[in-house]
Amino acid sequence: ALTAALASTSLYASNAQAQSCDPARLMIILDQSSSMSRNSIMGDTLWTHAVNALTTVVGSFEDKLQLGLMKFPEPDECNPGAVFVTPAINTATAITDELVTAPPTGGNYTPMYQTLNVAEGVPELNQNDVPNHVVLITDGWQWCSSEDDPADRFKPIDEVEDLAAKGITTYVVGFGEKEQPDGTMVE
Repeated sequence: ALTAALASTSLYASNAQAQSCDPARLMIILDQSSSMSRNSIMGDTLWTHAVNALTTVVGSFEDKLQLGLMKFPEPDECNPGAVFVTPAINTATAITDELVTAPPTGGNYTPMYQTLNVAEGVPELNQNDVPNHVVLITDGWQWCSSEDDPADRFKPIDEVEDLAAKGITTYVVGFGEKEQPDGTMVE
């Protein structure tokens, strides 16, 4: 399902570039919080699912989109994310090389709004020569420690609005549970 969601987003971004002869930019922002290594779906960690989907998508679209990669937190705990691969054509190998090490099972939190704020300042995403997109892949909400204010959980929405004001479209791919009609939960 994650691969299909990413592929359809990538296809949309590819079609959006029809206004220009140059490929659209797509910055992937990947959550490397500890829960991505602790939680699983059908026996595989969320990190494994994300990496498998990203490997497929970036391999399929590396010549059709200017792909880049940010991961958060970086280097750990509640630090905002950082750019690991600058958006460009043919970056699949560089991106997949950055996905080799899974996050630790403890100590990494989810500084989502801080990372989206960093993305807002990425120079390549501020060039208006082609459509610019961000795909945020996460399994949680904004959370940095037990001292966080619950109101902080909504700050990522403000950051997405700030990105939109700059002409950067944001898509979110989230891992979570869904209640089935019979009341059972499915991840």
